[in-house]
Amino acid sequence: STTGPFAFVGAESPFEDETDLQSHELRLASSGDNKVDWVVGGLYWREKVDFVDGSYNCLNTGVPGRPPCGPVMANITVNGNPSSGSPGAQPLNPDLWFRDTTHYSIYGLVDWEFIDRWNLILEGRYTWEDLDAEGPLRTQSRFVGSPGSFPPPGNPLGPPAADGVVSGSRSDDFFSPKATVQWRVTDDAQVYFSWAQAAKPAGIALLTGGAGGFDPVGQSFDREEMQVWEIGGKTQWFDRRLTVNAAAFFQD
Repeated sequence: STTGPFAFVGAESPFEDETDLQSHELRLASSGDNKVDWVVGGLYWREKVDFVDGSYNCLNTGVPGRPPCGPVMANITVNGNPSSGSPGAQPLNPDLWFRDTTHYSIYGLVDWEFIDRWNLILEGRYTWEDLDAEGPLRTQSRFVGSPGSFPPPGNPLGPPAADGVVSGSRSDDFFSPKATVQWRVTDDAQVYFSWAQAAKPAGIALLTGGAGGFDPVGQSFDREEMQVWEIGGKTQWFDRRLTVNAAAFFQD
């Protein structure tokens, strides 16, 4: 940028992300040929994320005779420690972030043909989810200044190291139901109506890498819930050579 209070502005974003995920599900179902059919099951998954954030911003006031960001940023990029001149790809003073999410849920479904060609389907899932997160405690801005462009804390050797580590956790549990009524008008036509309630569990946002540190209280968010109503039809025509489906839905 060549306008505004800073004539030279640059940024670098070296990231390294490692994610481990394991998931297991057990499900038991009826044959599907009865007046009443059912499904029951359980799900477990766990995700661990290690994230290294070496990003920073470089600012220069643009005063004549003071160098731009480019040479400073190139120096930091090539060398793990610019003052010693030693080569290396490791960013200077990287921030370490960690997230561990554990999910358990059990679910069930009952499909009941209560009148010929009319079905009532009831579904539900109960979920438990735990989140542990950890990130840098930072009291200084994460930026560098080209030599002579800033009073302290401008630093030609790279962004300051974090002042420590802070952790936080959130737990949530909730029930997600769904109900559907289906009418098979003919063998080639069906209409339906459904209602469902969905949820996204409470957690902690990890979106302040680079300039900021981790604030597990300020970055926490509550559960989000949504209700969905849907009505529609599914049809086949001309000896099943043409399929025509339509639906209308409302989400709150």
